[in-house]
Amino acid sequence: MIGVEMTEFSGTVLPMVIGMLLCFALVTVAFQYLARYVIWYRLTKDRLTVVVVGIPWFWVDLDSITDIYRIRWRDLMHPLVMFGVPHGLRNRLNNNVLITRKSGFFRYLVVTPSDPDLFIKSVNGRQALVHC
Repeated sequence: MIGVEMTEFSGTVLPMVIGMLLCFALVTVAFQYLARYVIWYRLTKDRLTVVVVGIPWFWVDLDSITDIYRIRWRDLMHPLVMFGVPHGLRNRLNNNVLITRKSGFFRYLVVTPSDPDLFIKSVNGRQALVHC
């Protein structure tokens, strides 16, 4: 009796689990490639805003940024970064920029701009204008 129940169980649940895993993988891959058309960053004279589908979702005052630099994908596994980052949404392998803030609930923020070096130069340039 137990063997019959296990066969019936694995015959109905296993394909469903495999299908769910394939759907999750498909959504993840699609998100990695299509997110650049959904998420972008707006830099004003005093604030960096993360915009999702045209709606401002999160912002960082440039005065509160203490450090900004490129980070490798494997460095994202550091506990301070891994548990303190709410917006590592588009984790393309080498375009990660870590922003460290002075205070706040989320002190570490990972963003993935298309051109990380230009992004860092722009933020640093705006910070210099704010502090003048």
